[in-house]
Amino acid sequence: SLLFLAVLFWWPETAPDRVPLRPKAVLTSYRRVLFHREFYLSVALLGLLYSVMIVFNVLGPFLIQNSLGFTPSEFGRVVLWLGLAWFLGNLSNKRWVRSFPRAQIIRVGLICLLTLAFVMLGIALTLPLGFWSLIIPTFLLFIIGGTVFPNIWGRVLSIFPDAAGTASALMGSLMILGVSVVSAAAGFLSAETAVHLSLTYVFLLATALSAFLKLDRA
Repeated sequence: SLLFLAVLFWWPETAPDRVPLRPKAVLTSYRRVLFHREFYLSVALLGLLYSVMIVFNVLGPFLIQNSLGFTPSEFGRVVLWLGLAWFLGNLSNKRWVRSFPRAQIIRVGLICLLTLAFVMLGIALTLPLGFWSLIIPTFLLFIIGGTVFPNIWGRVLSIFPDAAGTASALMGSLMILGVSVVSAAAGFLSAETAVHLSLTYVFLLATALSAFLKLDRA
């Protein structure tokens, strides 16, 4: 509450061109964004990609602590390293966007992610659950996901240059809603082996790649 009041009354406006608050104009802006076909496909794509990280947060504790016998603090360190992987993906994207078109980065990234998910599934089906065989592919998934994610976000904002704030707010809200549904569904999966985690990754990333290919043709 104190932070809200501080922003409301004391935080300076940073927008160079201030626009008066007009409810009709706000509704028109929201309507234009919400009824844009590419917006919905992009939100679905963002939600599917971000769900890769969230699903691990749901199933990972059971796999690492219950099945592999690690302590909660050790799992916490694993999550810290995986968070670093997503961050490194974000950082590396600065280099990629200078050399390659955004659509190419997204397409290649999603193909690599899906390939990794199939590798994880193959390992889960043929080998006993192991710490490194679980963490290394997941670490790579997070790095690549962290590279692809900001490109999708930036692509959406480029569609609405005069309503970027509206698009960003709606995109974030709808994405979190979708991720919440995936997170709730993941809670019903078995976590004795990595098979269900890997199958979930395959499903999420195959759907994400299909959504992008459809978006790319739009």
